[in-house]
Amino acid sequence: MKKIYQNKYPPFYVERSRSKFKKIVNSTKRQVTYPKRRNGLFKKAHELAVLCDAAEVSLLSWFLALTRLIYEYISPTTTKQIFDRYQKTHWMDLWSSHHEKMLENLGKLKEVNRENQEGDKAEDGSGFK
Repeated sequence: MKKIYQNKYPPFYVERSRSKFKKIVNSTKRQVTYPKRRNGLFKKAHELAVLCDAAEVSLLSWFLALTRLIYEYISPTTTKQIFDRYQKTHWMDLWSSHHEKMLENLGKLKEVNRENQEGDKAEDGSGFK
């Protein structure tokens, strides 16, 4: 006698269910989950770079709440080379706005440093501390 199952498959086959992604509210669980997921993602990036010779993979990851460290995976080329190739193909300049902000910040820091040095010379009179 043939058994008729409600589902398509016999009861020993467990279907894989999809879970909905949502923010992990518990900070301890979130801090434990992050390194595991990051390592899995870096492993996949490495596999992609090894299996597909033409693939150039650059992956940056940081979790400010945990370590404030930046983790990076780069296939044989550098991240800058990948960004440079991207801006050549898309006719964009990714660095100019960032470079201008850095120059403005440098100018402000130099001005503050100059004012501090002049203030120190005026207080001491000799120019040395």
